Amino acid sequence: MTLVDNKVSLITGAGSGIGKATAIAFANDGAQVICADLNFEAAQKTAANITQSGGTSLALQVDVSDYTAAHKAVTDAVEYFGRLDVLCNIAGIGTLKHDKNETPELWHKIISVNLTGTFYMSQHALPHLLASKGNIVNCSSRAGTSATPWSAAYSASKGGVCMTNHDAVNRRQCTSTVSTTDDCTKKFSNNPHADGVCLSLIHI
Repeated sequence: MTLVDNKVSLITGAGSGIGKATAIAFANDGAQVICADLNFEAAQKTAANITQSGGTSLALQVDVSDYTAAHKAVTDAVEYFGRLDVLCNIAGIGTLKHDKNETPELWHKIISVNLTGTFYMSQHALPHLLASKGNIVNCSSRAGTSATPWSAAYSASKGGVCMTNHDAVNRRQCTSTVSTTDDCTKKFSNNPHADGVCLSLIHI
């Protein structure tokens, strides 16, 4: 039995990259996986990959930066599976731009998806995770812990994600641990997208 065996796990950004690799890895370890992504077709492909391999999966379209859409994704997942045990906030975007070329629109878009989206999904999932004594996994980046050129908005957003374990600190019934970048990279060593990943695991 694995840590996620039979756990209902909602993974954002599951259409590609780290999110897709995480969804497949969870399914291989026995989790029931909700593949959520802005690109619904990509989410469907990941879910199909899982079901064709004998797993259980549901594809959902979600814009994590939209408060109502985030709520609907969580609600739909719980209505389908009956509960929620794990939320993995992996959806993220970024660009390489010099500060002088960063537009307000792009800044707000990156912050909205990477940071605000993490908060929206977590806030909506928390009542269900408290009921199941589940977990939240927030995916940050090395860019969020050290200065990275040409990525002010991305670094700022991921730095904020690194601090989202405040929720565990604020509630005495919760504890939080943060895996270092090197540890996380080892865990996802078979994932070519995993270099520089930093995860915050919040135990509910």
